[in-house]
This record gives sequence, structure tokens and C-alpha cells, in this order.
Amino acid sequence: ARLAIVRTREVVAPAIVEVGAEHIHDMRCDRAGASLHVYRPRIHGMRVYDLARREVLVVSDDCGAWIPSDPALVLAREPGFGP
Repeated sequence: ARLAIVRTREVVAPAIVEVGAEHIHDMRCDRAGASLHVYRPRIHGMRVYDLARREVLVVSDDCGAWIPSDPALVLAREPGFGP
């Protein structure tokens, strides 16, 4: 599969951003800040994308939506996406 950016947008705090289950999203901030992510319904087997290694990680439900520093939180690795 191939990942492609289909949309970018700038959000000014405070804001609520809704993202559907069918979307992959990446968020960043150009200065200090904090964000609160609420997933409803709860996501089991969250998939996170490791762009450097070109693989998808399925992470533990105890993990957030990021690449965990503890390898025990990675439940599965799915190779094969790229530019």
C-alpha cells in the first residue's frame, strides 16, 4: 500500500478536530503545546505508522497513538508501505 497526503490544515488552539476511523492523521506543533486525544468508541489494536522503518505497528491498548519506546507494547508488525 502507499501512503499519500490528501489534505493538510492548520488548527489554532483551542480547537476540537474530529477525525473519522477511516483516516490516518499526523499532528505536530511548531512550538510548545499539549493535546488531548479522545477515541470514541475505544480503539483496540491501534495501528501506528513507523515512516522511518516503513512498517505498521499494532500496539497494545495500554499504549497511545504513537510509536512506543517499550518494544513489549508492540503486538504486531506489518511491513510494506512506502512512497
